[in-house]
Amino acid sequence: MSEEKPQETPKAAAAYEEYAALGPGRSLEKLVEKRRQSGGNSTVRLRTIEAWSSLHEWQRRVRTYDVEIASAEAKKIKAIHDEMNSRQVETSKEMQDVAIKQIKELIQVKSFGSLAAVQLLKNMIEAERKALRADDDTKKVEITGKDKGPIIIQTTWGGGSLEDDE
Repeated sequence: MSEEKPQETPKAAAAYEEYAALGPGRSLEKLVEKRRQSGGNSTVRLRTIEAWSSLHEWQRRVRTYDVEIASAEAKKIKAIHDEMNSRQVETSKEMQDVAIKQIKELIQVKSFGSLAAVQLLKNMIEAERKALRADDDTKKVEITGKDKGPIIIQTTWGGGSLEDDE
């Protein structure tokens, strides 16, 4: 994960790994304190750690290490985000199918008084757009009739319409 200079001793390399693992708030002093508190390696003094850090370019190496860690974390988050979006798109499509089926059933029994199915369809379309990043604040799905009035849906099967079947 992190580069090791050839002349770095195993003790210095281990100290570097501990130092890098301390994270963005790290310091050589914190490393020495951590080692003292752990009981082991308490004989390594701050001056020795400072010499190793300078000789083996710990500051340059730790910047590279931090970028690697941040990049790996960003990749994990992106993968989680992409999976969530895929799941939401599939759910949205399923719910759109349910809403469309309900709307058709309401049309067939001429009980299109409820807007619940229409609202479900609108919400699922918007959810799919967001999951596909096709949304922006200026685009909204509006399902209304002429002049924001009621929706009039006319379908035909065979040679006539529902109105002809009365």
